[in-house]
Amino acid sequence: MLGLKIDGPNLKSTKNNMKKLLYLFPLFVFSGCVNQLLSKTVKQDSVSTLESLHELRSEVAHLNHILNGQSVDIQLLEEKVSSLSLKKRELLTESVETIQHKVDQIESVLANMRMHVEQGKKQTQAVFEGQLQRLISLENKVTQQESSLHIVKDLKNMMNQIKPSFQNYKIESGDTLEGISKRFGLKISELKGINQLDSDQIQVGQTLKIPL
Repeated sequence: MLGLKIDGPNLKSTKNNMKKLLYLFPLFVFSGCVNQLLSKTVKQDSVSTLESLHELRSEVAHLNHILNGQSVDIQLLEEKVSSLSLKKRELLTESVETIQHKVDQIESVLANMRMHVEQGKKQTQAVFEGQLQRLISLENKVTQQESSLHIVKDLKNMMNQIKPSFQNYKIESGDTLEGISKRFGLKISELKGINQLDSDQIQVGQTLKIPL
């Protein structure tokens, strides 16, 4: 029909080529379909990937926003903590100073009390020593008085044992102490002492004791 003249060997070769083409044609068709499917899949995957990337970017932006807010909150918290720590330190320092001041005041009061106690002890000891000396002196005086009392008692006992004897003389008119003393051999002072007379005057009828 085309005016081609194909000899025997060429015809055989052509038949072989046609057979090969018949075998390869389905492969070409399948390959084209596969390529179309792959391109569609790649496009779909690309779209999905782009959408996923967009979503990821949105989430990352949202997270960055949250993180920035958290950073601000953390910074504010750190500032508050620093401020509270500073105030706490100031309060602690002030409290320590106040307590130390009170301790110093108490120690000063205790020192004054100790000083007063020591002074009181010294004064009390001095008073006690003075009272002790007075008691010793009084005891010595009492001892002396007791000794004197014993002496007086002994003298009284001796006087009671001696039992002096007297005679009574009644004063008559014209009698004098001097005359009566000479008459009985006594001194005027002895006669006055025995009769407890304060003067030399005597009265008629008065009775005098004259030792025998």
